[in-house]
Amino acid sequence: QIKLSNERKEKMSVNYFESKESKERAVFILESYDCPDLLKEQSDAFALDEFIDNYNWDDGLETPYFILNHRNCELGTALKIFYLGEGIAMVQVDYTNHKLGHWVEFIEYTFKRIVEGNYKSKYIAFKFPLMERSKQRIKEAGWPKVFIEDIVV
Repeated sequence: QIKLSNERKEKMSVNYFESKESKERAVFILESYDCPDLLKEQSDAFALDEFIDNYNWDDGLETPYFILNHRNCELGTALKIFYLGEGIAMVQVDYTNHKLGHWVEFIEYTFKRIVEGNYKSKYIAFKFPLMERSKQRIKEAGWPKVFIEDIVV
């Protein structure tokens, strides 16, 4: 299982994604997708999941971060975000050497929230998106089963 260093945990507590800049960027992106109200409380799990299905990851990690923290984000959507955001790279020993802005922080945050059980499964299904070899690497890394089991609702 992934062990985060104390230094990395401290960095995560002073999170870029909670900054004013990150929030403004997420609002800008939502407006460009013509869905500025997506992160309001009344948005349902389907709207959040559909947005991620159509999201261009070149637009950054800020909007997926806020979707992960929406009260109606379900486990299926959180796992989708993890895998579409290339979270599988965490099974690589040197994934923290990636120089992709706040990517490491985002992936570790997403992983941690999923492991802690912050998401429920009610409406959103999820099918493990990778080949059997990747599933084996995840098992060998000691990740919880939630990362390799399909969600059927």
